Formats: sequence, structure tokens, C-alpha cells
Amino acid sequence: MLDRLFGSNKGKPLAGEIYASREADGSYRILKVLAVDPDAISVRMYSNRFPDLASVDINRPELVGLGADFMERRARGESPAVPPNLGIGHMPLDPRGFGRMALTLVGSRSVDDSELEGYRYWRHDQGGVLDQE
Repeated sequence: MLDRLFGSNKGKPLAGEIYASREADGSYRILKVLAVDPDAISVRMYSNRFPDLASVDINRPELVGLGADFMERRARGESPAVPPNLGIGHMPLDPRGFGRMALTLVGSRSVDDSELEGYRYWRHDQGGVLDQE
């Protein structure tokens, strides 16, 4: 399973699949496919960073939000920096853009109903998608 690079694979991802993405600093972060629709691949991006693929742990993913400090600065009209390890609960990606990402499949876990809250809002509101060009 670790050998499969989605970027070079013509298959479609499946809900529950977990991929590692290499960051600019050489570390890896993980993302989980929440749902696959004709117009979007919905993923959850975790804040965990791992030094290499061998250390990727899919059993303890963490989502780190913006936090109170960020929100307080924003409320004061300041432009606070977004933390580099920000986790994203739901991110809808264009399927072509997702396919161009260099991702390594590292595992699979069922998608819990609680993980789909953002996805349901997005579907209800007929939201757009992010293109990874």
C-alpha cells in the first residue's frame, strides 16, 4: 500500500483512504479522504508533521484550529499569521487537482459521521472546490 502514489495512479481515491503529502520543508503531513463526488474530492488535512514516511502515524491524527489568539487579533482588525500546522476539517478539491498532487497512500480508516459535518454544510450550500494547479 505504501508504494501507491496517487499522482501517478489513474484510479479514484476512496473515502477513508489516508495519504501522506510532502511539505516544502521535507516533512510529511496526512490527509484523509472524507467523500468522493463527481465534482470534488473532500479531504481533511491534519496538523501533524512527520519527519519521514516511516514515522507517519495514522492512528493519532490531530486537527489544530486557529485558536483564541488568532480570533482575538482578527477581531481587533489585526492581520495575524495563520499557523503553519493548521488542520482543516473539510477541504473540497477539484478531482483533477487532487490527482496532480504527489500523495502516498499510507492507510485507510472508516470515516466517522462526526468528520462529515463540514462536508454536509458544503453539500447543502452547493459550495465550490479548490483547484490545485
